[in-house]
Amino acid sequence: MPKQYLFICGCPRSGTTALQWALNQSPEICMGGERYAHRFWSDESLNPSDFEQERFFSQQDGDTFYDIRDAAWHPQKRAAWSQVRFIGDKLPLAYMRLPVLAREFPGAKVIVMIRNIFDVASSYQKRDQAEDGDWQGGGIEQAVFDWNQLFAKLQQAPVSLALLPVAYERLFIQGDDVDRLISFIGLKNPAPLRDALAVAHLDGRSLENDRSRGLSALDAALICANADFDGYRRTLMSDPAARLKLA
Repeated sequence: MPKQYLFICGCPRSGTTALQWALNQSPEICMGGERYAHRFWSDESLNPSDFEQERFFSQQDGDTFYDIRDAAWHPQKRAAWSQVRFIGDKLPLAYMRLPVLAREFPGAKVIVMIRNIFDVASSYQKRDQAEDGDWQGGGIEQAVFDWNQLFAKLQQAPVSLALLPVAYERLFIQGDDVDRLISFIGLKNPAPLRDALAVAHLDGRSLENDRSRGLSALDAALICANADFDGYRRTLMSDPAARLKLA
């Protein structure tokens, strides 16, 4: 059965991993988790052959930064490949190369996760200050830069590329956008994804209740002075159904 291509991108720390998990609960979707995190940025980039069954489940040098056999999606989706209708990868910074996706994957759909800059910056800062040293993404200034780049690149996105901006807060805090997401993807049986997003919504509400942002007044002022709030509003206001609702 021919597969359709589906990708997730968005500024890091914006819920792309949570969305990847939810999508993979649908038998119709096989979504890698930065399956080609390194290869996407190489001169060869990506092409449809990388998403053929044997290649997708067989790691090669230079593909990514982890052993894909350790990922929960790997054995699950390999065993149920015949049910998969949508294949793709979660590549947060793929918004930097949207023309590549449009050129190499005609008809591809891209879900763009968007989260408010204060939570993004807070998450960057916490990861940057963590003792494990695993995070190489930088702190608050880098968060603002990456966030701004998202809106700049979306402005320049090829018109042939189907993009769906999704607000983290609508999907995971308010529990909205489920129908809009399902319609965009084109699922035949949306029930497993609905159930998964209901769980993600509960998790999101719980995390929100326990969250300590840890930004100082100077941090907040730095963000306000440099973040592209016009781009944020423009992107989320482009579709009335995507707008955040006042509590």
